[in-house]
Amino acid sequence: MSTVLHITGVETTVIRHDYLSVKITLVNAGSERVGPGNVVARQRTADGSFQAVEFFSTIDLFPGEQTKISQLLRGSIREIDFRSYRPTDAARASIPLSGTIKRGLLSWPFDKAS
Repeated sequence: MSTVLHITGVETTVIRHDYLSVKITLVNAGSERVGPGNVVARQRTADGSFQAVEFFSTIDLFPGEQTKISQLLRGSIREIDFRSYRPTDAARASIPLSGTIKRGLLSWPFDKAS
């Protein structure tokens, strides 16, 4: 038995010039059920600083199933690095992610104009 989670897509929507909705598509590509938990990520902002971000999933994901989970982020985000999936069940270890695990972003289209 194996647990494999795969990020197949990352969508972004500008809410305002300083807010960005990030939606990821998460697929259970393994052979075990994955319960609710958090996708742990790290965002890099325009000034080069890093901040921890979590995308919350509240459903069970059975083999072959997929879900979309989103998070509202603030600031001028340059990049998001998806690290792992941490199940709510403390008995399970973190699950590594595959697929689109690093994504460059711009929080609004005119942030480089000068």
